[in-house]
Amino acid sequence: MRKLTLILTALAIGLYACRKGDEEITGELVLNELQANSTGDAVVLSWTWNGEGQLDSVIIYLDNSKVGKVTSGNSYTHTTTQTGTYKLIGYVKDKSFESNTRSTTPVSSSVTVYERSAPGNSGLVIGSDYKFETKSLNDADAPQKVYYYYTDCVPGSSSGPIYYLSSPVNGACNELSGFTITSYIKEDPSFNGVVTDPGNSTYEVLNSNRKYALKFTIGGKTYYALATTGTSVGSSVTLNFKVQKIPNLRIIGQ
Repeated sequence: MRKLTLILTALAIGLYACRKGDEEITGELVLNELQANSTGDAVVLSWTWNGEGQLDSVIIYLDNSKVGKVTSGNSYTHTTTQTGTYKLIGYVKDKSFESNTRSTTPVSSSVTVYERSAPGNSGLVIGSDYKFETKSLNDADAPQKVYYYYTDCVPGSSSGPIYYLSSPVNGACNELSGFTITSYIKEDPSFNGVVTDPGNSTYEVLNSNRKYALKFTIGGKTYYALATTGTSVGSSVTLNFKVQKIPNLRIIGQ
């Protein structure tokens, strides 16, 4: 009888140990806000693991395609010309944990602006949703809100004018006074998914079917965008914009 009791006790201890070893691991993997690297041509991902123990590995995905793996630390820098949606899958032993998602997809908008002396709005403002909108330069609040404007520098000219997209400050024609925003633009003929920093260029001649890199500041943070012209550039022009909403990131995608 004593021997049977010892056997049953041993079995009970063994089952308890197995259950302890098989206890479910719980936790949450959080993908933090995406950031740009110091040169603006790569995405820096970082994450927080709110769970038991340490993650054995983290797999990084962009639009469900694996782009990297980390086995130590909690960050990863992805150099790419593409935009899309990131997510992580973290592993602890044989358990997996999927994170929330974060996107680098730029905000698109399309507007038609008119040269300064033509009927229609010449100014461009940026809405809270990062979409470009047109605005009259004569509006009372235009000096504080206009980021760019469209001009031929010669009011009323219709014979061989040169059309510019210009910052209202340090602009192409020095024709506006009292405006406060300085923005930057430069043609980007070699655009490959990452816009070139336009440097200190505050205006640029617009031609048909061209791409232009833009740089401007909102709330003290620097943003980049791509502007594309269509087949017609004249007294009016339609511009297609893609604005990267992550500060300092120059990746726009193809």
